[in-house]
This record gives sequence, structure tokens and C-alpha cells, in this order.
Amino acid sequence: MRHLKRLLICEAIIIAVLLASFVLLGMSSIGKPATGESLAFSDRPPTDVRTVRVDNASGGFEILFFDGGYAVTDVPVELTDVDTLVNFLINCGELTALRRVDADADTGTGAGIRTNPSAGAGAGANTGMGVDPLARFGLNPPASTVHIEYQDSASLDLSIGNLEPVTGGYYFTVAGKQGVYLIGGEAGAMFLQSAQGFISFTLIPAPQAGTILSAVRDITFTGGPLSSPVTIESVAAGDETVKMLARSFGSASHIVRGPTPPDEATVSADTNDDGMPGTGTSGTGTSESGSGNANTANAATDGEGMHGTGTSGTGTSESGSGNANTANASTDGEGMSGTGAIGGIYELDQTYGIEMLQPLGGLRAQAILRYGLSSDEEEELFGEPWMRVEFDYRPGIAPSASGTGASDTGIEHIDLRLVEAGEDGKAFFANVKGSGLVSLIARPAFADIVYEKLLLRRFLSPLLMDVRALRIETTGMAQDYAIDATDPKNPIITRDGAPVDTAAFRRLFSLAVSASGDGVYLGVMTLPVPSGAKGMATASETPAAGLPPAGAGSAPKGTTTTSETPPPPVPVPSQGNVSQQKDAPQTDTWPPTDGSAMDTEVTAAPLLRLTYSYTGGKPDDVMELYPGGPRRTLVFVNGICEFAMKDTFAERMAQAMEAMETGADFGTEW
Repeated sequence: MRHLKRLLICEAIIIAVLLASFVLLGMSSIGKPATGESLAFSDRPPTDVRTVRVDNASGGFEILFFDGGYAVTDVPVELTDVDTLVNFLINCGELTALRRVDADADTGTGAGIRTNPSAGAGAGANTGMGVDPLARFGLNPPASTVHIEYQDSASLDLSIGNLEPVTGGYYFTVAGKQGVYLIGGEAGAMFLQSAQGFISFTLIPAPQAGTILSAVRDITFTGGPLSSPVTIESVAAGDETVKMLARSFGSASHIVRGPTPPDEATVSADTNDDGMPGTGTSGTGTSESGSGNANTANAATDGEGMHGTGTSGTGTSESGSGNANTANASTDGEGMSGTGAIGGIYELDQTYGIEMLQPLGGLRAQAILRYGLSSDEEEELFGEPWMRVEFDYRPGIAPSASGTGASDTGIEHIDLRLVEAGEDGKAFFANVKGSGLVSLIARPAFADIVYEKLLLRRFLSPLLMDVRALRIETTGMAQDYAIDATDPKNPIITRDGAPVDTAAFRRLFSLAVSASGDGVYLGVMTLPVPSGAKGMATASETPAAGLPPAGAGSAPKGTTTTSETPPPPVPVPSQGNVSQQKDAPQTDTWPPTDGSAMDTEVTAAPLLRLTYSYTGGKPDDVMELYPGGPRRTLVFVNGICEFAMKDTFAERMAQAMEAMETGADFGTEW
């Protein structure tokens, strides 16, 4: 990779030469005397430069040409700022003075008076024979001495002195040439810098084309303001599992994997007659993730071994055929944490997603504090970061400062780690793992990432053409619709074998997929379903008339099926404001501000269940609504609940089902 970077530097120099040639053709010589005296001490292409040795107060540096490219001593090739190095070599090849300021100063045969530059410009101004003619220009001793050697063994020796305040240039002399000259400010300053001046301040390159969403592949945010890791996955770049999960949201470009259930939670999942999972699972066991979370998911699967709530992890899933299979999410060699267990799956809100990801593309440091660190030194400083952002990146340009290098596909794995630089939180020490670099950056937008803002509020929004069946269950009624979308523009809808008005069903389907959360995050909870519960509760057996466990079979139209075992209460995590206590006062505030929603149980059966069955082998999606707070219902999607919604949605769905029976019109607003 270093050889590649050197070649890239050499190519960049050649391109710069061609561009500069066009510019110089239209320029007149600056400051050339009327006598025609040349102020050009070298007129060579930058690729003619073989070595440059600079000695100045900062310690100096050396630039060497070898193995087809250039390198700066003590600066890793992968950290070199190509633009800075190219400009430096151009100035060394095309060394021209702005003008001569003192024709009488005698510089002798050497490069000025070679005394220690660290002694400071202007020291020793009095030579004992009057004022030293070089001292007033800061050339005795010089601020910097420069030796340039070219490929044909010719060389130049320079001394750089004080800044000339009017033009912004620097005084300098050339060994063997009479007089003191003025060099441009940018060129002169380059001879006064340290080796660190060649280190790139760009920690992560900006995308060459497209948006940051197209350049960033799978990305996981850990720590910072997040209590659990959150992963965003690209659908286009994802495997078949990711693409299948994304079908729950129509044409989604990215999906978000939410926080996982608590480590100690173990939930059993029943299946229906077709082997489809009823609720989904959380996990127990020990994973290989960096955070050490228990994330082995024991999930009921369908006949093809697909998880109802989605496969776990960013790696491959070992799910197979049969029920109660175990999905072991593989991690990469770095131990990415927190993405193995099953959590909620959502569609990314692109607007907020871009706002959070944009700072990563072209991330620049305010200062380079240390470089050349070993992996052990990196871990000592950043082994326990305040925040970690780990992602696959395809910027479409040369490898970045991460030092890991891009693969043949141009995809680079970046592991960015942040440590707070002060109590005010306005700056962070940053390290891209493997770079050996410690930098200071301003607080980026993603340091204040809010999980729920990443999510589009619709729970499930599949395309009609991807759904082969829709089952709707409310208290006392169940309807099963079969969908034949062979002709997507003219789907054929049937219920119990009888045709259904397509326009009416489209309104019903539109209502169903409009289910949206209220945006108030409640924490993660899972829905337990006991393995022995095979029937459904009736209105007389539960405080609120309920539904059967998912997949208990189709009930006759307009009837319910009895159950010997009522559904168990839904556990509510302590961190979520999710339900109102039995004796808590009724209030319009949601969640209640008095804490009455904490640590309670939802004892009622579900009010509504929607089951989407898909074409192409995708597992069912099951959305269930349970009584929640005032005028709210808790929404469980594939057994995971993180948000509530207005209870008017369940009422509107029940009204729509009645209208589908009678042929009456119905509204879709709730």
C-alpha cells in the first residue's frame, strides 16, 4: 500500500506539472529587472528533484525519491498530505525569486553563513567590522538552510531569512550567487515548517462522487449519547438477508438495527402451522463482540431457517432449517460490538441520516498531536473510547489516514474512536484505529446522535406487489386477504376465495401501512408468548377482548376462538415510559411525567394484529397493538416494542374491516 501511495504522489506531481505549464504560458516574469537578468535559479519539473534536506529551528526534515515515489522522513507514507508534498516539490524544481533586494550582500561560496538555525534569526548581527549585511535580513544565522539535489546530480543550497512584511515573502540567498533575494511567502514558509507539516489533516477522505449515504456502507455507532449500539446498513450493498429485511419497507435504501433487548432477557417464540415465528426472541449466551454482550439468539424459524424478526448481526447468520434454531452472528476480527442480538428493524430517515453521517466524509483535524503510535500505544489511549464509529467506506479515491488501505473493491474499513478532550465537550481526541495518529477535532454532529430520529415513523410499509397475503385480526373478527400481484398494476384480491373490490382493498392496505409511531422512545421490550398457549382469549376471559397468539390459525369470520390460558402480561423495561399503572391518574401527558409509567405491566391482550406474508420466501412480519398509556397503544413488531401510537389507528382498522364486509365506504385518516 505504501508503494501504491508513493506512485500516486508521483502521478499527482505529473498532473500538477501539466496544469502549471498552461498557467505559466500566460504569465510574465514577476520582478524581472529591465536588464534581462534572470531570477530563476532552477527551472525543472518537480520529478527532477531527487532529495531535499531542510535544517531549521523545528528540527528539519528530508524528502527522498525511491521506489518510484517520494517520502518524507519520519512521516508514514499513508499519512502524507499529497497536495502539500507536490507543492513543495514544484517550488524546489521551479525556484524563482520575486526580486533582488540587495545586490551588494556577499554570500560567499557557501549557503550563507551556516550557523545553528535554532539560535534565532538575526543573532550575531555585529561581526566586529560594522553591521553584518546579512544580519538585517535574518540570514546570520539563517532561519533555515536547504539543500536540493536533482536527478542529474546538480544541486542548490539556500538560506532562508526573515519575513518581509510588505509582500509577505521571505529573504533568501543562494550559494555562489551575489546578493539577497525575495522568495514568495508560500514557498518560503514551506522551508520553515517541520516534518509534521506534511501530515494530512484529513482523517477520512470526502466521497469523490455521490452522497455520503452511497459511500458509507454498514456503520455502527457505539457509546456517546447512545445506551446501546445502533447499526445502519446499506440495502444496495447488503447481502440477501439485508435485502429481504428491507422489503418490509418497500424501496428503502438503508435499514436501522435498533438497540437489543436486555442481556438477561430470554423470550420463547412459538410458531404457527407454517413454522412462522410468533413474536421473535432476545438472546442469552456469550458473544465474541467487543462489548461482551450476550447475543446468541434462539429464534423460531420457518422451514427455510429465516428469522421472523430478522437475522442477527452484521456478519453471516448460521440459521438453518427447522424450529428453535440458533443464530450466531459472526463478528469481524476487530470485535464489532452490539449488533449480534435481535433488535428492532426500521427504515432510515435519510434526512437525519445524512446529517449524522456527513461529518465523516472529509473529517479533518484541527491539530495533529501525535503520530507513529504502535497498536499497543493506541489501545492504551483509545481502548475505552467515549464513542466509537465503525464502518465500511468506499470514497472512490485513494486510501485515507486509517492506514488499513482500501481493498480491490475500493472498500476500506474504518474504526474511528473519540475521547473527550475537555469537560465542556467541545473537542475530542480522535484516532482512526491502525493509523498511529492522535488528532484534535471539533465536536461532530454525530456526537449528539439521537436514535429515534434515525427512524422513519412508519412501522411497516411494504409494497403491495411484495405481499402475497394480509391477515387482520381485531376483537371478534379476523379477515384473510390473498393477493395475486402477477400484474402489479392490476392485482387480484380475494377473501375466502371470493373476489374483493381492488380499490377498496387498496384503501385498506394504505391504512394498514400508515401505522406510525409518535416519536417518543420508550426503551426496548420484548413480548413473551408461553409455549403452551395455543388458543385465544375471549372478551369474557380478559379485561379487554384479545387476540390469539400469532399464527394460531384463522378464525371463522366474525367469531373468536376460546383459550384455556390467557395471554401473559407484557414486561416493561425500567428505562421506558410505556404504560400507565392501574391506579395512576388519567392524564393527557405521554409519557406521564410523574413516573407512573415506569416498571409496570401490560395485562391486556392485543387489540389488533396485522400479519404480512410475502413472496420470495421472506418471513412474515407481525405487528401487534396492546393497550398502553392514555389514548396510546404499544406497538410490537415481530415481538419488539420501542414506540407507541395513537389508539385511534386500531379503531379505524376495525371500522375499515366492518366496511369491507358491508361494502360501505371508510376513511383512512386516524
